[in-house]
This record gives sequence, structure tokens and C-alpha cells, in this order.
Amino acid sequence: MAGPEMTGDPVLLVRPGLGFEATYPLALASLAAALRSAAIPAKGADLRLHPDALAPLLRQGLRAAVVEASLRNLDAARAVAARVRRDAGCPVAVVGAAAAVQPRAFLGRGIADLVVTGDPERVLPEWLAGGASAVPAGGLVPGGLAVDPDPCEGRLEGPLPVPDREVFRVADYSAHPFRQAPPGAAIEASRGCPHSCPWCTVPRHHGSVLRPRPPEEVAGEMARLRSGHGVWRFAFEDDQPLADPAWFR
Repeated sequence: MAGPEMTGDPVLLVRPGLGFEATYPLALASLAAALRSAAIPAKGADLRLHPDALAPLLRQGLRAAVVEASLRNLDAARAVAARVRRDAGCPVAVVGAAAAVQPRAFLGRGIADLVVTGDPERVLPEWLAGGASAVPAGGLVPGGLAVDPDPCEGRLEGPLPVPDREVFRVADYSAHPFRQAPPGAAIEASRGCPHSCPWCTVPRHHGSVLRPRPPEEVAGEMARLRSGHGVWRFAFEDDQPLADPAWFR
């Protein structure tokens, strides 16, 4: 994937373990694309797929680390964030659904320096551009909690990053875990949902906003995955793909 020349120590993107599941880390791949656009190099460590991958990476020079946390692995994410911060000696940010719902579970006690409660693709490059110590205006509040301004309700036009499929290799995730099947890949055609169901984490994470990608852009990404990686199966991991049925068709 072409982009600006990247310099300096990389940012480590970490997904903690979660049982046997090893689905593609789309959110971290999207963040990797945003970092690439800002000329910030990134490395990936998916502990669901490679449980022992973290130790050698922590011995390298790192600009910062980003840990993705879900509600199903909150304790594991806390432990990983604390380990990275202790062993690598670099600033640590936490992103993901658990960061949106339980942000204060990661602050203090040597766990994380900041928590991004919403989409991280703008906030984190700004933070890193400031040397991972500055507080970007409109992005962070004192105490390390990162919040974006409340979005308008409904539908928000604007591009989503096309995931960087190099930091996390497509080939590592393309086989079906239980049966013989053609290579597959996860796709994010939209993000968020226009509803505000009180039992759902999506409104807390992304606001009650649907952010669809242009259909031709999604089709182009699928075509590149097919021609470049032999992918024939696509799993749409949208929060609510049928929020706009006409667009999805």
C-alpha cells in the first residue's frame, strides 16, 4: 500500500487474546491506515492468533502502543496495557468498545495514559504528532480520557479509512477455522448505527450515527483482495448493515 515515507519508531497495535477466535482486526487495520497517512509507522501484534508475539516486540524501540479492548476481554486488555507500559516504557492508549463503555477501568494504576472512547483515527495521530505527551485540542480532557465532540444524529457523510492489510497479513486470517473453504476476508462497509438502543455498546462507541462508505470504494477493496490475495468470501462486520437498505443493496 503506497503512502508517505514513514520515519521514527513504530506504534505497536495490540489485540489481546480472546479464546480460540482469530477474526481479522479491522479496527486496528483502519487505525494503521490512518497512521500511515500521517507518516507514522505501525507494527501489529494479534495475541488471539499469536499469543507469544508480544515479548520480542516490547524489546524494540516503540513510539507508543495502542491496545484494543472489548467487553469480552476487558481484564486481558488491562493486563496487556499494563505490561506494555511497564516493559516497553512507552505511552499506551486503549481503544475499542470497552474503552467507550468502561473508560475509567483503564486509567491510572499504571495501565494506560489515555483512553479513546470513540473513533481513534483522528485523535491518535494528533496525539502522536505531539510526541505522545501533548493533549490535542478537542481530543483529550485532563486525566487521559479522549473524547470526540458529540456527533449529530442520523447519517454522517465522510470517508472511513480503507484498512491497511499489511500490518496484519490477510493470509493469516483467510482460512476458515473449522472447515475447508475458499480464502475469506472481513470488510467494513459502514460504521455505527442511527439508533440509540440502551443495551447496545455501539451508541456509546460511535454515537447514534451511521457512517457508510461509498459502494464503489467497498467494491474496489473487495476486488483488490480477490486479485491480490485470492479472497472469495467476504464477511461484512458492520454494526448495522441494514440501517440503510437502499445503500446496502
